[in-house]
Amino acid sequence: MMGMLEDLIAMREADLRLAEAWMDLVNALSDHAEALEKDGVRLEVKPWKGKLALDLRLVGPPKALPVPAPAPEPGPVPDGDPVPAPAPEPGPSAAPKTGDWTEDEDRELLALDAQGHPVKAVIAPRLGRSWQAVGLRLKKLKEERAEAPAPDTDPVPEPTPEPEPAPAPAPCSVATGRYALNLDALPTAREKAAERRLRAIGYPSPFTPSSDLKLVEALGAGSSMDAAARSTGLSPAQARGRWKALLPEVTLENQTALLKILKLRVELAEE
Repeated sequence: MMGMLEDLIAMREADLRLAEAWMDLVNALSDHAEALEKDGVRLEVKPWKGKLALDLRLVGPPKALPVPAPAPEPGPVPDGDPVPAPAPEPGPSAAPKTGDWTEDEDRELLALDAQGHPVKAVIAPRLGRSWQAVGLRLKKLKEERAEAPAPDTDPVPEPTPEPEPAPAPAPCSVATGRYALNLDALPTAREKAAERRLRAIGYPSPFTPSSDLKLVEALGAGSSMDAAARSTGLSPAQARGRWKALLPEVTLENQTALLKILKLRVELAEE
């Protein structure tokens, strides 16, 4: 019986990883579709016999680059007059910022991604870096979060915590501490980790405990990201960013623990 249960769990995790890989592929294709559109080519992605079919169509002539006007020929210079020096050519536009990332940039990058903003259109111009560099940095930060050691199923009893100073109010439209659960009352380490993650990301507008619960329930039931976004009143980009912030490491056990914590927070909000 235990072997069948482990096989079912492994199959579920494989399905979740496959779904996440499909979502990443569609997002990557969407980033390139905008550049192709400017060149007169429309890219459409359609499902076909269990695969993704790419449909490329010419929608108009590509935009021609402006041709600079030829410089006028210099006229004859009278004897004795100095030849004027040529005017300096205009320099190139400001190049994207390079070099090491600061802690402030990392915090702003994660906050913008959690709010569902697109990398190429919003986050990269906001940080003053190329969208390729922003994408690589965001991927690295998420991998570092996912590689953090997760507690075992049977957690070691935690030491008595020292009293902490009252945290500063989070810049959210909804008070984060209002829905905080008692960590000592949570039985498993995964549930405690889910509660700590919710305290860290808070509820920036338009997210609420109820919208988080609806999103996780819809995706857990097999709905697409677009359908889950419609059921919660969010845009697909907002829903996708919130899902990644709620569950950086997608496993069946982590999703089950997160679902339980979200239900407890909704019950607390309704009291």
